[in-house]
Amino acid sequence: SCYFFFFLPPPVFAFLLACTQDPCTARWWDRDQVVSPTDGAVFGSTPWIPLTVSEPAGWEEATVTAVIDGALQPEIPGIVRSRSEGRGAQTEYIGHLDLDALGPGDHEAGALFELPNGSTWCATARFEIERPPHRLDLRVTDASGAAVDARVLLLQDGERVQLAGSDDPGVYLRDLDSQLSSVLVLGGDGGVFLDPGTYELVAWRNGLAGVAQAEVELDGDREVALTLGAGVDLGDTALADFHVHTARSWDASLPDTVRARTLAAAGLDFVVASDHEVVVDYEPVLESVLGEHRTVRAATGLEAHLRDLDDEGHSYGHVNHFPHRTDTSWPAGVEDGDLATSLEAWHELPLPEGVEASVLQLNHPRGLQVPGEPEIRRHQDLFGELGLDPTGAPGSGANAWMDDTTPSGTTPLAFDAIEVLNRGSATLYEEVRQDWFFLLDHGYPLTATGNSDSHAMALETVGFPVTLAPCAGTSDPEACWVSAVREGRVSVSSGPLVELEIRAGDQTASPGDRIAAGEDAVAMVRVQAADWVPVPQLRLVIDGEVVESLDLSGLPRDEDGVLRVEQSWRLDPVDEPGWVLAEAGWPLGVLPSTDQLGVYADVAVGHTPLGFTNPVFLEPE
Repeated sequence: SCYFFFFLPPPVFAFLLACTQDPCTARWWDRDQVVSPTDGAVFGSTPWIPLTVSEPAGWEEATVTAVIDGALQPEIPGIVRSRSEGRGAQTEYIGHLDLDALGPGDHEAGALFELPNGSTWCATARFEIERPPHRLDLRVTDASGAAVDARVLLLQDGERVQLAGSDDPGVYLRDLDSQLSSVLVLGGDGGVFLDPGTYELVAWRNGLAGVAQAEVELDGDREVALTLGAGVDLGDTALADFHVHTARSWDASLPDTVRARTLAAAGLDFVVASDHEVVVDYEPVLESVLGEHRTVRAATGLEAHLRDLDDEGHSYGHVNHFPHRTDTSWPAGVEDGDLATSLEAWHELPLPEGVEASVLQLNHPRGLQVPGEPEIRRHQDLFGELGLDPTGAPGSGANAWMDDTTPSGTTPLAFDAIEVLNRGSATLYEEVRQDWFFLLDHGYPLTATGNSDSHAMALETVGFPVTLAPCAGTSDPEACWVSAVREGRVSVSSGPLVELEIRAGDQTASPGDRIAAGEDAVAMVRVQAADWVPVPQLRLVIDGEVVESLDLSGLPRDEDGVLRVEQSWRLDPVDEPGWVLAEAGWPLGVLPSTDQLGVYADVAVGHTPLGFTNPVFLEPE
């Protein structure tokens, strides 16, 4: 049942013996093509790694199947992606290697490539598992005793336990996953092999849910039950992350299996797969990995460059678009600096069947700050590229470009949404907040969102932050989320949940609404936060200025430790149109210490608790 053939993959001749019993029997030079695991690696507590194999040139159309210990594994989800950056231009397969399911000892893993003409090629690498002596089994439930999906963070002496990462020569993970320190617990069950010692455990989902903490002295196999504390009362509010990368992005390394599980563990209801100029329908992945009991849904989307076609592809910034047809490309770029025409083309894209509207979101308009890093990366920052001056006037000086509209009236700011909070950067939030307020003041009612921009598992954590809308239990979640964003009926949170209602006479208005504000207008604000989320201040903002604030740090919490505050402020009558919103978190211009944040700093590295609403628009009575 064996056959022989020759072919010429660069850079040298290779001879392949292929047998039905073992498709990768021979050991050849192609071990160098296996990026993860590297040949000869030794793994300990590492529960999983990406199975990553670079393809030879000319094999981009190959069908790829994972191979583990000489057996084909067609059930392992994997994708083939093209990389134009990072480790260089190449095509590679990335799948999932579940080390926890393999026993101690020597193993071999790789992939079998098959071209349509019948040619085959195989790359494998040898590795060893030297498992620590003790198994820690984890059970996570909510307060009612129901099993929940979650993560469990492992600490020793206050420091994250390193299960795997870039310091481990056996696995390729991006620098954002330089420490893989948490275990995914799905359906309430998970586990990890560890050395003897004392470990602190923190089970968590997202910034609005409760956490569970425990200290374990491990001197043998143990089973630990963790019950999540009380979180905020969400009612019909659902959680979304509109900016999540999968392995199809060149700068991400999470296999589909792990990415899908992180979405479930974060308790998300809705996500947008936002890969770099790759249209992704992630619904089949979620169905395959999570099964029929999954609760998270996905919109087909992508993240694309606003490229300058006259400057060798220089990019002004990034936009997200969802839902996006899988058989449709995207506008080529910005010609002659004409951003408005490019945005008009985005809005004219054909939509998936049955879809009536889409969302075009401006991503990270002032750049990026990776959690835990001090510097701001002025990367793909549209407002920086254009020179937006929030202290100036629209259409003049540095803002002259704002008047460059198309003949049909499309402006260079024709976005439906703006990512005011990207990842957890408080510094960038305050910058983009000022830009957003400037746009609101001058008639550009862009809806604010907050998203994780997650490429990884350890630091860029899905669920920090989230965008929230009353879309729980809807029969058409995609339509609900699209309309909520387009109408400004969403809020943002990395911990506090802030709700706003304006009452005037017998009228009430919520974010996205307009209301006549006369002598009897009152702002009603409600704030909630789980017991592990510190929230020292509540602010009311009118036309860009903080007009009221309330110190929350000394207020009592309920018996579960949950902060529940309701505050009302009377509004002055308005003589001209304006707007009002509420936000809660740390005082502006102040960054908290890790001691002030407590367990929040362990769970959400580099984040600051923050929540804010979109505006209610005020009209003269």
